[in-house]
Amino acid sequence: MTQQNSTVDLTRLQPVLEKYNGRFREALLPMLHDAQAIYGWLPREVQTAVGETLRVPLAEIHGVIEFYTMFYNQPTSRRVIRICEDPACSMSGAHAVIEAVETLLGLSNGETSADGTVTVEHVPCLGMCEYAPCALNADRPAGHLTPEAAAAFLDGTYPEPTPKYYGGPFIKLARVGRIDPNNIADYEAHGGYNGLRKALAMSPDTLIGTVENFGILGRGGAMFPLSRKWLFTRQAPGEPKQKHVVVNADESEPGTFKDRLILEEDPFSVLEAMTIAAHAIGAANGWIFLRGEYPRAYKRLCHAVEQAREAGYLGHDILGTGLNFNVEVRLGAGAYICGEETALFEAIEGKRGFPR
Repeated sequence: MTQQNSTVDLTRLQPVLEKYNGRFREALLPMLHDAQAIYGWLPREVQTAVGETLRVPLAEIHGVIEFYTMFYNQPTSRRVIRICEDPACSMSGAHAVIEAVETLLGLSNGETSADGTVTVEHVPCLGMCEYAPCALNADRPAGHLTPEAAAAFLDGTYPEPTPKYYGGPFIKLARVGRIDPNNIADYEAHGGYNGLRKALAMSPDTLIGTVENFGILGRGGAMFPLSRKWLFTRQAPGEPKQKHVVVNADESEPGTFKDRLILEEDPFSVLEAMTIAAHAIGAANGWIFLRGEYPRAYKRLCHAVEQAREAGYLGHDILGTGLNFNVEVRLGAGAYICGEETALFEAIEGKRGFPR
């Protein structure tokens, strides 16, 4: 995209510059997100200020912005209408919805209104396949859309989708739909953090041995035993601050949405599991790399992290055991390839998500 000439009021950016002062390149993606939330796009003056704060060359910042589809280096509205046109949504009537929305707005794919208030984009899978056809109105999700519902979707009165449940019994989804995902006390009342308390009462070696006895497998395609992964990481040289627990929440295969459901409806379970893993391997840092198309999950995860820290389940000396562990939710920006392990690490480090 061609960089446009502009006069930018950088005083609006000052709180962001102060927030990230002293940070380095690893903070590039969140800083770009915060800056874009102010201007709707990332003018060159903003890119320069970001680069000076994080000590990253302007050319590299420009490369990152070009790589991620949800960053813009030309004028774009802060309100982007993203309508999914992947298979599940297309077969459920997405193109009729697209036509209705574009007719109401007088816009086509990639266009921004003359007053700069709204932009329309046709996008790949949004990970809400159970709600097909689906879309995002800025950060507000909508599902089971119809052409007749286009006006309500655009004015924000169309209700957000809620999960429905069939069959069972549920195991990994046992608390989904049964607890308030924004309330840590409700999570605790349904057995939440009992597992962490039991794990912290064990030595790391005993914990790893217990996991081995249960035969729990890793989530990768090779079905590698989780206990072996933990053991190898624990035995690797390095201080706790050099070891990390990373959650790959860049779920983006069409038709795949199980992770989103857990992240939105049972976020504390993810944090509890990460903390157990941190105790096992001796890590002090945790990262959840979340795809940019999951705004509701992002809000709930960030809120969950704050509550867990306030309750003593994250941070310094967790539950008086001497374990120090913190988690940061890192929001992606639309690059499908970042679901690959090494590309995800590159993205967390503030680089383009190329596999190593």
